Amino acid sequence: MKVQIFVFVTRLIAGLTALTIGAGILIDPAEFHATVGIVVADQTGLINELRAAGGAIFAVGLFVLCSLWLHRMTLTALSVAALIFGSYAAARFYSFALDGMPNTKFLWVASLELIVAALCMASLAVVCKRDSANIRQFKCFDS
Repeated sequence: MKVQIFVFVTRLIAGLTALTIGAGILIDPAEFHATVGIVVADQTGLINELRAAGGAIFAVGLFVLCSLWLHRMTLTALSVAALIFGSYAAARFYSFALDGMPNTKFLWVASLELIVAALCMASLAVVCKRDSANIRQFKCFDS
């Protein structure tokens, strides 16, 4: 039972986080990015790019939240969330090393992304261990 709660809460956190971030970027990319000190002037191309990324993040959030009711989506939802949050965190830390630290808010954002990715990976490991017999039947891990 504790495993189910952990996996459920992880998907809820990842889904709501992605949904909130994606919605914020879609609705008002300039205001959303201003919260960390990024100034988005009247650059239509940049705003378009930001909204596109926001739309993808929003879709990931919806997908992960749908897995709360459609349990067969759990593995995929956790994998996608771990990949999205992990890649954002890794790219930020890579940028910190290459470009320096813009401000401390970015470190908090990267840390949040890393924590959510770690929760998703831990949940994924738990689900794979718990459901290993069911996963093997798909033969997706056999060589």
